[in-house]
Amino acid sequence: MRLKISVDDMLPRLAQVVSVVNSKNALPILSNVVFQTRNDNGLTITASDSETWLTIKTPCKEFDEPMTFCVLAADIFKVLSNLKGKDVEMTLDADTHMIQGTYAKGRFALPYEDAKEYPRPAMEMGDAKTVNINAANLQRALNKTSFAIANEKLRPIMNGVHFDFMQDNMVAVATDGQKLAKYVDKTMRFDIGDAICGFTLPKKPVTLLENLLNGCELEVAVMFTDKCVSFANDDFKLLTRLLEGNYPPYNRVIPVDNSVETLVNKSELIEALRRVLPMGNASSELVKLAFTMDNVTISAEDASFSKSADESIDCDFASQELSIGFNGGYMMEILQNIDSDDVKICLKEPSRAGLFKPTDEDESEEYVSLLMPIFV
Repeated sequence: MRLKISVDDMLPRLAQVVSVVNSKNALPILSNVVFQTRNDNGLTITASDSETWLTIKTPCKEFDEPMTFCVLAADIFKVLSNLKGKDVEMTLDADTHMIQGTYAKGRFALPYEDAKEYPRPAMEMGDAKTVNINAANLQRALNKTSFAIANEKLRPIMNGVHFDFMQDNMVAVATDGQKLAKYVDKTMRFDIGDAICGFTLPKKPVTLLENLLNGCELEVAVMFTDKCVSFANDDFKLLTRLLEGNYPPYNRVIPVDNSVETLVNKSELIEALRRVLPMGNASSELVKLAFTMDNVTISAEDASFSKSADESIDCDFASQELSIGFNGGYMMEILQNIDSDDVKICLKEPSRAGLFKPTDEDESEEYVSLLMPIFV
């Protein structure tokens, strides 16, 4: 059996599929990727970690007969990564189960396995709900929230991005208990009745989906039950198990009475944090924000090593003086995910969570981040 491919066409897609494969697998065959020819003279590449399944279509120059085979993901990726710009012809010998690959002035040989042994997903989608989402909108929702995903052993439901679908909007939210990011897309319209429905997507599929949607202009069909979800269009299909359980009631923890508001230049605040944070405590990353009239002083200290730093920047603070402590690393993440030049910081008192919002938000969306304070 003979197969000819362009490495430049296949390699980016192969890289995405290979990222699904775990370094250690309970089933050895899951260390492989599956190649399968298609009727339209193309190929599909599939990989799984037994929880998530990713299939991507890729062009194929030619093949002489239909074929399906498995090859070790790490091996085929290493080989093709060093053959950029070349065409490769692979000949499969059914007797020796070897792939003989040839290109310009070289050759390689790899073993392959029968794809009949590769496990298939056992996920029922019979009663699935379906929503169609523009790829760019879905990617933006993920990008705006994924930094706040938790890594919890006791509360695994928080280890992902939660989606809620309503008739006139889509909500994406993630939280680790210290920081929270909530994104609302008001351009969405769904025919789902009056009930709110949704799911919590685990962290690994979130990362995979963010990469898959990069530059994608096609609409994505999202089918989900209470146990699994699939994202599919003409280029790929991602099928994964969901995090089970009730996601925390995120709207209840977002304060609505943080009346002390100030505008700060985002870039100046980020740069100040970068200079001050290294002089603070490395484990807590505590930084203190001291607001006075038209000014905020960012300071950090590590008394154990006699280190400290502070820097002042202008702001439009016009209330009584207020000081509050935050994790500086978390604050940097929040600020970097706000698009506007200035950021609105909404506070109430040193023991209450602070809100961070863009100042020139589009009417089609709503974005807010929450950060819990640290006692100063």
